Amino acid sequence: MRLYRQAILLATLLASAVLSAALNAGLTTHTFAIQSQALDKALFEFSRQSGLQVFFASDLGEGIQAPPIKGDFGAEQALQELLANTGLDYRFSDPNTVVLYRIVTAQAAEEEPVSLREEVIVTGSHIRRTRQMHSPSPITTLERSTLMDQGNIELPEILQDLPFNSGAEVQVHNLDQPLTAGTGAINLRNLGLGATMVLLNGKRQTNVAVATTEGETFVDLNSLLPMVMIDRIEILRDGASATYGSDAVAGVVNIIPRHEFDGFSVEGRYQATGEGDQADSRVSALYGLDFADGRAHFVTAVSYLVRDRLASFDRSFTEGTAISSLGQPGTYLGGDGFTRDPACGVSGGEVSPNSEFCQFDVSGYFDLVPEEERWQWYSHLDFRVTDNSQLSASLSWNDADVWVTASPSFPFAISLPEVPVDNPGNSFGEPVLFYGRVRGEDHSASRSRSTYRHTFAALELTTDFDLFSLASSASYSQSKVRYGRADTVRDRLQSALNGEAGDSGEEYWNPLFEAENNEALESNLFSDWGMRGETELYTLDLVASTDWHAVGDYRYAVALGGHFRRETLSNSFAQVYNDKQLLALGGGPDFSSRRDIAAAFGELHLAMSEDLELQLAARYENYDRDFDALSPKVALRWQVAQNSSIRASYSRAFRAPSLFQASASQSTTRPISDDLIPGTPIFTNVITVGSSELDPETADVFNVGMTVGELANLQMDIDLWYYDYQDIIVKESAQGILERADSGDMDATNKIIRDPQTGHIVQINADFINAASVETAGVDWGLHYQWDRRAGLFTVGTAWTWTRRFDIREMPGIPERDGVGNRNVTTPAARTLPEWKGNGWLNWRRDRHQANVRVNYIDGYRDDGNGNAPVDSHTTVDLHYRLDTPLGFERVDIALGLLNAFDEDPPYVDTFLGYDAKTHDPRGRLLYLQLNYSI
Repeated sequence: MRLYRQAILLATLLASAVLSAALNAGLTTHTFAIQSQALDKALFEFSRQSGLQVFFASDLGEGIQAPPIKGDFGAEQALQELLANTGLDYRFSDPNTVVLYRIVTAQAAEEEPVSLREEVIVTGSHIRRTRQMHSPSPITTLERSTLMDQGNIELPEILQDLPFNSGAEVQVHNLDQPLTAGTGAINLRNLGLGATMVLLNGKRQTNVAVATTEGETFVDLNSLLPMVMIDRIEILRDGASATYGSDAVAGVVNIIPRHEFDGFSVEGRYQATGEGDQADSRVSALYGLDFADGRAHFVTAVSYLVRDRLASFDRSFTEGTAISSLGQPGTYLGGDGFTRDPACGVSGGEVSPNSEFCQFDVSGYFDLVPEEERWQWYSHLDFRVTDNSQLSASLSWNDADVWVTASPSFPFAISLPEVPVDNPGNSFGEPVLFYGRVRGEDHSASRSRSTYRHTFAALELTTDFDLFSLASSASYSQSKVRYGRADTVRDRLQSALNGEAGDSGEEYWNPLFEAENNEALESNLFSDWGMRGETELYTLDLVASTDWHAVGDYRYAVALGGHFRRETLSNSFAQVYNDKQLLALGGGPDFSSRRDIAAAFGELHLAMSEDLELQLAARYENYDRDFDALSPKVALRWQVAQNSSIRASYSRAFRAPSLFQASASQSTTRPISDDLIPGTPIFTNVITVGSSELDPETADVFNVGMTVGELANLQMDIDLWYYDYQDIIVKESAQGILERADSGDMDATNKIIRDPQTGHIVQINADFINAASVETAGVDWGLHYQWDRRAGLFTVGTAWTWTRRFDIREMPGIPERDGVGNRNVTTPAARTLPEWKGNGWLNWRRDRHQANVRVNYIDGYRDDGNGNAPVDSHTTVDLHYRLDTPLGFERVDIALGLLNAFDEDPPYVDTFLGYDAKTHDPRGRLLYLQLNYSI
């Protein structure tokens, strides 16, 4: 009831503010003295005397004589007098900016309205803006030209370089994140993959139907649309739940397609590593046209990508970084203790003085970049139904196959099979337990296939009325994931060890290294776990918004709306997984879940003077009556000078528990160091079950910033930000559960299941819990300067993020830990977080030539998983060059470049495969060549 009262109170405040603006508008007037003259000159005089910026196409005022305006008037009243009987009208694109356009009459209905095409920011508010200077929230815009300057690489890699993005899922290898290889995610402020909202042209997208090892779900950036279709990317670096609801905690990434493209363009790109033979080949085509006498516009794009595998053995820094205690040759446990296979250290396997096991180096079997084949398609239609209404439709499709390699077979992490006395491999005279795996050094890597299917459809109708515009939209997105990975089946293996296998039912499988086993019998010991995942998202939105209205010097804009969405999730598995028969991958039940969310929201922007603007926004969301949330936002913008503005904002953001966290059962294998078992760490099965009792995560977000200068010459942005993030949902750490159990915690002890004979951990049961909190603060800073000389047009820029604090409390009663400058591998509440991250660039253009030099920097940090060992900083240099119409070929441009031109290896980290996959790129130097033909 408290939230309902808060919603009513806030709605009352919004209504009162609107009424106050209407009652007080017009009280402030200007003294105008404009002579009768050509309209364009009269408009310049109006701009000077009113203080408003006026944008209009140069041909709009041709041949029009403006009337004289003398006396005291409100700014809008004076403008109406100037435009009377001219066939022109105006709208406010922000409190201080007026855009003129030609009125479309019934006789000229087939003509397009003429207006200036200004930059419009559409992210973070239902009221559009022309520039960052006019926004009370911090927004970074990556234009298509910027993306081209960076080499037009894949979307996740572009976002990975952003200074305020850290600990993302981009270059993940399938030993670290086996379930999500081939996907891409963003992690603004290091607050989690699910704490950043990803939009496609302002529309929500469904999460990919598979979770990371940590149980996080996210929107797969790789699956949204072809790169050739991207016009720009807008990133809101602020809490935005008041506008978008759940998930917009750390910020918003809005990908804007090229809906206005007209013509035909085909593009080919080839990229290859300087060491090894990994390569990407991509072909894209884009086509757009007007039809129906100019009332309709259609654009479509398609792309095809083939990506070769980069194997871990292609990089020397991976050697010896993944040693398993359970190999083939294996180890046997009998009455006299541990005994290694006689072949260990001679024909295969490794002997270590620190371990009783026969060890197996698996570091050369995995992928640093998986093999991939991907088709993408996107189409969009705009149709002007009437003079005042427009219908838009979008449809996209993604189809990706990703092949990943792994060790020849997986270790026995659930239970240990018994080798009976009569097995031909048993020379002990007693039954023994086998620590190992079915296949090892005498076999090649295993190979499995994941498929990702993503579909998106949207329909929107926008109608302009005299006082407001009404936009109604419906969208649907679906993610389907098919994941196959073979593992040893427990009962089949035990039957084979007992001599009860094969066609005759009397065949043995001999566990000794290089024993002559029946290949068909051995193959039958494996089964695919058969994961099939699907998520769906249905949304309905209705938004009524006004342009900026002015009476006198008071201007305001209002938006009100409602939202409904339905989220679904389902995961099914093969029967052997359901029966928990797999010896490494564990198992569990199928699961599915669904929920409905309804929301109402409002937004008011009130320009109290020419220099001061207030934004009030609020959104109320209800989740199937299980819980609800009210998200307010207050922001202030002060235009301190013509080219300088100060912004400040406070918002309450939230993130609802994902359907996966609320309802899933996840089985993963994690390396565990157990004092009771020598030779560990060994992989252990961890089962995590979702809970419907989880509370939403909440965050109080503050931002104070300033923009100075004009984009065309000099612009500087600086923002100081602070997040207080509470009730963060995390998966309990399996190692942490074991350590609490060793210290006498009975709740933790009850979560550990051990084999009664060996004491070997069979399973650890973990939970998703509201446990963690994070307080983080820092500074974003960017500078952009452009100057024109005879030698060409030069642009220099830099962007940095300094994270001043990132205080983590994993659960109540545990002391805070500092996550800044730390790998954060020992806490589930954060990922790697360098204190400094940034880049700088120099761009040069002249005639048909364009070149760009870009320097990327990631600060060094501590590795808390290895005694706070230092991890070096990493600096790379990218070089790009583009030439239009080479050798006289019109409509052709060619681009080539080097990414990581000096072939810097990622800093060494004492972990699987020797580097931090969530922070650094293992590929080294990349050479690319790109050709484009346009008509």
